[in-house]
Amino acid sequence: EASPITLDLYTLTDVHGHIQQVAKKGVVREAGLPAMNCYLKKARATNPNSSFTLLGDNIGASPYISGALKDNPTIAALNTMDPLASTIGNHELDMGQAVFKQRVDGSNPSEFVQATFPYLGANIEGMGTYGDGTPYLGDYKVWTSPSGMKVAFIGAIAQDVPYKLSPGTTAGLTFTDPIARINSLAAELKSSGTADVVIAMLDDDVKNNYTKVGKDVDGLMGGDTHVPYEFDHVNSVESFESANPRLAGIASGSYTDNLGLIRLTIDPATRKVTSADSILIPAAEVAQCGADADTQAIVDKAAADSKEAGKRVVATGYTEPFRRGVFTTPEGATDPGSNRGIESSLGDLVADSLRETILTPDGKSVDIGMINAGGLRADLTPNEDGTITYAQTYEVMPFSNELG
Repeated sequence: EASPITLDLYTLTDVHGHIQQVAKKGVVREAGLPAMNCYLKKARATNPNSSFTLLGDNIGASPYISGALKDNPTIAALNTMDPLASTIGNHELDMGQAVFKQRVDGSNPSEFVQATFPYLGANIEGMGTYGDGTPYLGDYKVWTSPSGMKVAFIGAIAQDVPYKLSPGTTAGLTFTDPIARINSLAAELKSSGTADVVIAMLDDDVKNNYTKVGKDVDGLMGGDTHVPYEFDHVNSVESFESANPRLAGIASGSYTDNLGLIRLTIDPATRKVTSADSILIPAAEVAQCGADADTQAIVDKAAADSKEAGKRVVATGYTEPFRRGVFTTPEGATDPGSNRGIESSLGDLVADSLRETILTPDGKSVDIGMINAGGLRADLTPNEDGTITYAQTYEVMPFSNELG
């Protein structure tokens, strides 16, 4: 009797250009992409039936080291990690459809590094094709593992993308119901024999969608919320009903704070999933692997290329930090930026600066400055000499939005 097949399906979501390793109080909180690639290479060597996919928001709202360089370092680093595919996230469109397409088709290499992996968005209509008719957004990617198992990864995104981006960014695009599209494709892929296993890569809250995906979906990879989740019917802390009684759900979190893994056990005789386990691998554990040399070289170059421009002083004479809203736990711990429903000193500063800076089309001043709390991505803490640098202000609002 043949031994069971183990498929290890690794995933990252919401990297947001966090390519470097970050430690706080001696503990690695963000593994960084060099360590992630080191870990993945060892995992693939241990079990060749391993894959790696991305759930979107790989770029956009990025730290200075990546954002100042148009997020090219992030794409280049991800290319070294050999992902099968990536779902499109809303932040992939921060700089507009034209730039996204250039990252995909490689038509402007002097400005944007081409992704060597395909992007998926099965419920997005209107993005078009390039070259010999290749779609900018595919519906799914089929991977045949060394074991012979055929795994289809369907990519989709939440319908609320147009409300998260600048007006016009999604012009000409239609976002259909992602769950209906996933369930339809999953049934088609299995009934046609195209896939033995179907994984839904949905850039949306995995917790809200776990009970909605159909019986033909074996794994649900989620993202967007920046919250790490793992749901299954094996050993999860939380358990939910699902149409597939062995459905595994995972979301790695954000900023390389975890590596997500769906581990499937397959009966080779029936080619059916007999067990599906979701696992979160913390950044500190990933970091123990060390750093992949090729990925590290890209990160080092990005650090050097961005350093000089970031030193430019843009403000002086400040002694107190400007902070975002926070929730305080009963134990007294706070999570910067966790409370987007209250006034904050940083929000006031940014809104006031917008009011003072922006003019109407006929050159008149405006009366009100507004900023959404979610658009503030880092606190602003002056240096010891009272200066604030360009790099620090960039991290507060690391978007490519127009002001108006």
